[in-house]
Amino acid sequence: FPVTITGYLLGETFFYLTTTGWRSGKLHKLDIWYVTYCERYYLISENRLNAHWVQNIQRNSLVSFYVGQRKGTTPAEPIPAVGRILSVEEEAELITIINRLFVEKYGWNVGLIVEIVPATP
Repeated sequence: FPVTITGYLLGETFFYLTTTGWRSGKLHKLDIWYVTYCERYYLISENRLNAHWVQNIQRNSLVSFYVGQRKGTTPAEPIPAVGRILSVEEEAELITIINRLFVEKYGWNVGLIVEIVPATP
Protein backbone atom coordinates (compact mmCIF):
# COMPACT_ATOMS: atom_id res chain seq x y z
CA PHE A 1 0.00 0.00 0.00
CA PRO A 2 1.21 3.54 -0.65
CA VAL A 3 2.49 5.43 2.38
CA THR A 4 0.25 8.36 3.32
CA ILE A 5 0.43 11.33 5.63
CA THR A 6 -2.91 12.84 6.66
CA GLY A 7 -4.59 11.24 3.67
CA TYR A 8 -2.11 12.37 1.00
CA LEU A 9 0.08 10.00 -0.94
CA LEU A 10 3.76 10.63 -0.40
CA GLY A 11 5.29 11.90 -3.60
CA GLU A 12 1.89 12.80 -5.05
CA THR A 13 1.94 15.87 -7.25
CA PHE A 14 -0.55 18.70 -7.10
CA PHE A 15 -1.64 21.37 -9.50
CA TYR A 16 -0.92 24.83 -8.10
CA LEU A 17 -3.30 27.27 -9.77
CA THR A 18 -3.17 31.06 -9.48
CA THR A 19 -6.21 33.09 -10.46
CA THR A 20 -6.96 36.80 -10.18
CA GLY A 21 -9.74 37.68 -7.76
CA TRP A 22 -12.64 39.14 -9.69
CA ARG A 23 -13.54 41.53 -6.86
CA SER A 24 -10.19 42.24 -5.24
CA GLY A 25 -7.86 41.94 -8.22
CA LYS A 26 -5.47 40.06 -5.90
CA LEU A 27 -3.76 36.82 -6.89
CA HIS A 28 -5.19 33.67 -5.32
CA LYS A 29 -3.32 30.36 -5.25
CA LEU A 30 -4.75 26.93 -4.55
CA ASP A 31 -3.47 23.39 -4.74
CA ILE A 32 -5.79 20.85 -6.29
CA TRP A 33 -5.87 17.38 -7.81
CA TYR A 34 -5.60 17.20 -11.57
CA VAL A 35 -5.42 14.92 -14.58
CA THR A 36 -3.86 15.49 -17.97
CA TYR A 37 -5.30 14.66 -21.38
CA CYS A 38 -4.08 15.78 -24.84
CA GLU A 39 -1.49 18.17 -23.35
CA ARG A 40 -4.15 19.95 -21.27
CA TYR A 41 -4.85 19.90 -17.56
CA TYR A 42 -8.22 19.23 -15.99
CA LEU A 43 -9.41 20.14 -12.50
CA ILE A 44 -12.67 19.43 -10.71
CA SER A 45 -14.52 21.94 -8.56
CA GLU A 46 -16.56 20.12 -5.92
CA ASN A 47 -18.41 23.37 -5.23
CA ARG A 48 -19.07 23.83 -8.94
CA LEU A 49 -19.84 27.48 -9.82
CA ASN A 50 -19.79 28.45 -6.13
CA ALA A 51 -16.02 27.98 -5.84
CA HIS A 52 -14.24 31.33 -5.84
CA TRP A 53 -11.47 30.07 -8.12
CA VAL A 54 -14.09 29.04 -10.70
CA GLN A 55 -15.79 32.43 -10.41
CA ASN A 56 -12.41 34.08 -10.95
CA ILE A 57 -11.81 32.04 -14.13
CA GLN A 58 -15.30 32.88 -15.42
CA ARG A 59 -14.46 36.58 -15.21
CA ASN A 60 -10.77 36.40 -16.16
CA SER A 61 -9.63 33.25 -17.92
CA LEU A 62 -5.93 34.17 -17.74
CA VAL A 63 -4.30 32.05 -15.03
CA SER A 64 -0.90 30.61 -14.17
CA PHE A 65 0.12 27.28 -12.71
CA TYR A 66 2.82 24.82 -11.87
CA VAL A 67 2.81 21.17 -10.91
CA GLY A 68 4.74 20.08 -7.83
CA GLN A 69 4.76 18.05 -4.66
CA ARG A 70 2.80 19.13 -1.61
CA LYS A 71 5.87 20.41 0.21
CA GLY A 72 7.84 21.23 -2.93
CA THR A 73 9.28 24.51 -3.98
CA THR A 74 7.70 27.02 -6.30
CA PRO A 75 9.38 27.19 -9.70
CA ALA A 76 10.91 30.52 -10.67
CA GLU A 77 8.34 31.07 -13.42
CA PRO A 78 4.78 29.74 -13.19
CA ILE A 79 3.34 28.77 -16.57
CA PRO A 80 0.80 31.21 -18.07
CA ALA A 81 -2.41 29.54 -19.20
CA VAL A 82 -6.08 29.99 -20.03
CA GLY A 83 -8.86 28.34 -18.04
CA ARG A 84 -12.42 27.52 -19.00
CA ILE A 85 -15.36 25.48 -17.79
CA LEU A 86 -16.27 22.49 -19.94
CA SER A 87 -19.77 22.61 -21.43
CA VAL A 88 -21.93 19.61 -20.50
CA GLU A 89 -24.09 20.16 -23.57
CA GLU A 90 -21.26 20.51 -26.09
CA GLU A 91 -18.45 18.40 -24.63
CA ALA A 92 -20.12 15.33 -23.15
CA GLU A 93 -17.59 12.90 -24.65
CA LEU A 94 -14.61 14.85 -23.28
CA ILE A 95 -16.28 15.11 -19.86
CA THR A 96 -16.78 11.33 -19.83
CA ILE A 97 -13.08 10.81 -20.58
CA ILE A 98 -11.95 13.27 -17.89
CA ASN A 99 -14.31 11.77 -15.30
CA ARG A 100 -12.88 8.32 -16.06
CA LEU A 101 -9.32 9.63 -15.65
CA PHE A 102 -10.18 11.15 -12.26
CA VAL A 103 -11.72 7.88 -11.08
CA GLU A 104 -8.64 5.95 -12.24
CA LYS A 105 -6.24 8.34 -10.52
CA TYR A 106 -8.16 9.32 -7.36
CA GLY A 107 -11.23 7.08 -7.11
CA TRP A 108 -13.39 10.20 -7.30
CA ASN A 109 -14.87 12.54 -9.92
CA VAL A 110 -17.67 14.66 -8.47
CA GLY A 111 -17.99 18.26 -9.62
CA LEU A 112 -17.55 20.76 -12.41
CA ILE A 113 -14.64 20.20 -14.80
CA VAL A 114 -12.30 23.08 -15.62
CA GLU A 115 -9.77 22.88 -18.43
CA ILE A 116 -6.41 24.65 -18.18
CA VAL A 117 -4.49 25.15 -21.44
CA PRO A 118 -0.89 26.33 -21.23
CA ALA A 119 -0.32 29.47 -23.30
CA THR A 120 1.77 29.00 -26.40
CA PRO A 121 4.89 31.16 -26.61
